[in-house]
Amino acid sequence: MKHIESTSEQPCRILIADDEPLVCELMQFNLEKEGFEVDVFRNVDEAYQADLPNYNLFIIDVMMNDMMGMHFAHHLKQTKSTTSIPLIFCTACDGENDIINGLNSGADDYILKLFSMKEMIARVNAVLRRHRMSPPTPPAKVLTCRDMRINIDDMTVYIGDKLIDLTNNEFYLLTLFVNNRNRLFSHNEIIDTIWPGEMPVSRRTIDINIARLRKKLGSYAEQLVDRPGFGYGYVE
Repeated sequence: MKHIESTSEQPCRILIADDEPLVCELMQFNLEKEGFEVDVFRNVDEAYQADLPNYNLFIIDVMMNDMMGMHFAHHLKQTKSTTSIPLIFCTACDGENDIINGLNSGADDYILKLFSMKEMIARVNAVLRRHRMSPPTPPAKVLTCRDMRINIDDMTVYIGDKLIDLTNNEFYLLTLFVNNRNRLFSHNEIIDTIWPGEMPVSRRTIDINIARLRKKLGSYAEQLVDRPGFGYGYVE
């Protein structure tokens, strides 16, 4: 049996919120077989009562309880104690807009029903591996750029006195670019740094994350560039 550990050397705890009994049973069985601790909630109200900050990963069916799964996900990403915990959407919604909206809402990955258990395990391991990854080779614990401050230790970004709410992927991208100002990174270089050893990551995934990051950076957004044929970067 594989044993997946969290950074505290305790088994990773996963919360599943899904109202389909068979799907829950299959996910729980296969994840526990891999060494995870898994709690299943088939009702959003019950999931809200769980000790949410002590989980290492959330897997949520967007459509559970008449779309209350999406509201639960928004709550997790808007609450300070859970905003940095990775989240995977698990849903039957397979339209491009559904996937984009899911990623834009802060999900770290999006798996479509009916998925294979092997795929699900691979995606869970990939998200957890990415979450544990240290920010890309920072020379200092705090990076500064005019009045923008990136704190590597607690993964916070401030512009002036305003805290900028970033997902893990957005934080890693911003850190990579600001730490290497005026350098452009190719699609493959970004994947190797932000998504190392994972399932295929499309250019579209990078574009979505960078577009989402631009919206949050205000006046700094124009420094975040995408130059066809050359790559992405932070240019002053």
